[in-house]
Amino acid sequence: MATTGIVRGQLIKFQVSTVTVDDQLESSLSITRGVSDVTTKQSTGKWKEFLSDYLEATGTVSGYYSRDATEGVSQAFSDITTGDAIAILFTTEATGDDTYGANAILTSVELSAPLEGPASYNFSYQITGAITEATA
Repeated sequence: MATTGIVRGQLIKFQVSTVTVDDQLESSLSITRGVSDVTTKQSTGKWKEFLSDYLEATGTVSGYYSRDATEGVSQAFSDITTGDAIAILFTTEATGDDTYGANAILTSVELSAPLEGPASYNFSYQITGAITEATA
């Protein structure tokens, strides 16, 4: 059944090749549209003019580091060293909810190990091509 009302962040999962990245704390998907400045001397008043350009998207996921993760730091290390695009998905996994899928290139893998507290990871992705919206 589709989720209703405000969606709790903990319901949204970041997946790589249909496998949920383990021990997630936070994930994000950001879509940006570029613009070109086309302001000329003939532009009206003091307002700049722009044309709409291409869309671009990035994603991040962070969480606690677990050596036995099914999808975690070890897999991310492999993904970043090969440089191949991988399938990613933002989903609640609830039937009827929207999902957002794309191909992405892993651009950053960070592993943090504080003196006290749990070790953590942070991965950054560059989306390549279009994002598709579908219903689970």
